Amino acid sequence: MRTDFLNAHERHWKDAEHLYQIQRWANADHLYGMAAECGLKRLMQVFGMSFDAFRGMPTKREDLVHAHGIWDRYESYRSGHPDGVQTWMGYRILFEHWQRSGVAQTIRDRLQVVGAMVPDDEGRMAYLESLRERASDTFSDTLYDEIPPGESIAERFSFDETDESAPHYPLPIRWNRGFAALRSLHARLETIDDQEIRAVFGPLIDAVDAVFPGEKENHD
Repeated sequence: MRTDFLNAHERHWKDAEHLYQIQRWANADHLYGMAAECGLKRLMQVFGMSFDAFRGMPTKREDLVHAHGIWDRYESYRSGHPDGVQTWMGYRILFEHWQRSGVAQTIRDRLQVVGAMVPDDEGRMAYLESLRERASDTFSDTLYDEIPPGESIAERFSFDETDESAPHYPLPIRWNRGFAALRSLHARLETIDDQEIRAVFGPLIDAVDAVFPGEKENHD
């Protein structure tokens, strides 16, 4: 039977409500907890939690938690995911403040979205597409120029969602187990090679080189 957290959430909640109505509160309390756990795990899947479909369980050991520990795991996905409300609300507040302060037009062409810890699995493209979409919406609402009817987008500071030159188009930094487990950056730098750095930070390095072309030559 395929694991379906949303279905499990709805079933447990319905049963809990029934038990609550007939005053079997201890059992109702247990099922409310299970409903909460399943609901949060479904959201964690949406926010990028890797899942082993064959075994019917989360891939990471730290995600194999129940109601008493699920909230911290959920928050770790929600707060850092491109669909997390907290992430984009914060950017929107900042950009609107820049508009009110009259500095947005000076700052906006210096910005570039960076997608950090991009999943290094089959969820990578979906993660980046979601990040690009949310970034495009936020920039369009707060920083990009409105395009009057009949006017070309090229005449304004505005970009299509899929324009790779746009400030909202994310430069990906791939999640890497070796870097994620770092305890000592100094010790890690002694063994790291250029190929590994390129695999993780390549697009970001290229973008920085394009802005400061002379710096690359000075460091070589």
